[in-house]
Amino acid sequence: MPIHSFAAAGAAAYLVIGCGARTTLDSCQAEGDAASCDCEAPEPDGPTAWKIEIVDSGPQIARQSSLAIDADGFAHVAYQDGRPEARYATNVTGEWVASSLAQGTCRDGDIAVDPSGSPHVVCTDVLEGLRHATTVEGAWLVDTIDPEGEEGSVATDLDGAVSLVYSVPCTNDPPEPGLRRAILPGPSLREQIDPDCSTHRASVQIDRSGALHVSYAVWIDWNVYEIRHATSAGGQWSSTTVQTLDGPEYELGPSKTSLAVDPSGAVHLVYARRGTLYHAHGRGDGWTVEAVDVVRATAGGATLVSDATGALHLGYYERGTTDLRHATKLGGAWTVETVESATSDGFPDGTVGLAVDDVSGTLHLSYRSDATDELRHALRPLVDDAGAGCD
Repeated sequence: MPIHSFAAAGAAAYLVIGCGARTTLDSCQAEGDAASCDCEAPEPDGPTAWKIEIVDSGPQIARQSSLAIDADGFAHVAYQDGRPEARYATNVTGEWVASSLAQGTCRDGDIAVDPSGSPHVVCTDVLEGLRHATTVEGAWLVDTIDPEGEEGSVATDLDGAVSLVYSVPCTNDPPEPGLRRAILPGPSLREQIDPDCSTHRASVQIDRSGALHVSYAVWIDWNVYEIRHATSAGGQWSSTTVQTLDGPEYELGPSKTSLAVDPSGAVHLVYARRGTLYHAHGRGDGWTVEAVDVVRATAGGATLVSDATGALHLGYYERGTTDLRHATKLGGAWTVETVESATSDGFPDGTVGLAVDDVSGTLHLSYRSDATDELRHALRPLVDDAGAGCD
C-alpha cells in the first residue's frame, strides 16, 4: 500500500494513505484466500484516502485508546502512557495538544463528550479505584467515584448528565458488588445493574429515548463466560444473556465488549473469543448472533459504532498481520479495508478508538503504531462502504 507523507500547515505532521486492501467475504472466499483479495488503492487525494495524524509519542504509549467527537467536529482521545499514566489529547485548537490528566497510574480509559464540549474520562487507578476526570474552567478536575470500582465505561445524554458503568468485584466483600452505574453531576447517585460480582469489560451507550444499554461479560465457571446485555428501558434495569462462551481452561476470557445503538433502535454488540469476532443484534425480543468470519481481530477485540444511515463500523487490529483495519456493514456482507499495515511487530491486544461525525460525514480512528511509539489519528470521509468491494 503506498504511503504519501508531507507536513501539514502548523505543527501537526500527517500522512495520507490510500484505502489499501478492501475486501468482501463473498468475493474473497471465491478466490480461496481472503488475504489475496486486494483492490487497487485510489490516488492519495481521492475521496476514500485516509489522513493519518501524529497525536503523541512515547514508550508503550496508547496500548488502549478511546475516541469521541464533539458537536463542532473536534476529536478527543483518552489513552495511557507506559507508566501507565492517564493522558488526553484534542485538536480543538486546530492542532493536536496532549496533556497528563493526573499523577499516578490509571488504565482502561474511556471518554465521552457532553453537549457543551467538555470531555469526561473514566479510568481505573491501582490505588484509588474508579476515577472520573473532566475540565472545569480549563483545568482538569479528577475525582474518585468508587474506590472499589474498575473497568469503567462512560456516556453522556442530551441534558449533559454523565453515566459511568463499571464493575465491583467480590474482593473485600463490598456492599452491592457487581455491575454498577454512577450518575453525575451533583451528588453521585449509584445503582446496581447486575448483582453478579464476576462482571467485567462493559460498554455503555444511550439511545434516542434516553434509555441506557450496557454490554458486558460475566465469568461463570472456570473458562465459561456469558455475554449479557442490560437496559434501563421501561424504568428499571433488566438483563438478558446474549451468548454463552466456553473453551479450554488455559484460554483467556472474551475481549472487552463494544455496543452501539443504530438509528432504528436496534442494539448491536461485538466481542471476540478464541480468535472469532461475534456480532449480536436485537430489539429486546431475542438475539441474533453471527460469527464475523472476514474479521480476525486480536484478543483486544473490536470497537463498534453506528452512523446516521445505520451502517455499522468496526475498528480493530488484525490477528496475524497486526494491520489496523476498518470493517463496515449496511444490510449485506461485511466489507473490510486496511487503514495502515504492520502497526506492531507482535500481537497488539489493546483497543482501537473509533467514532463517527455524522454532521460532517467523517470517520475517525485512534490507535498505536508500535514501529514509531506513536499515538495516531486516522480520518476520512464516509463513503458507500457497504457497496464497495473487489470487482
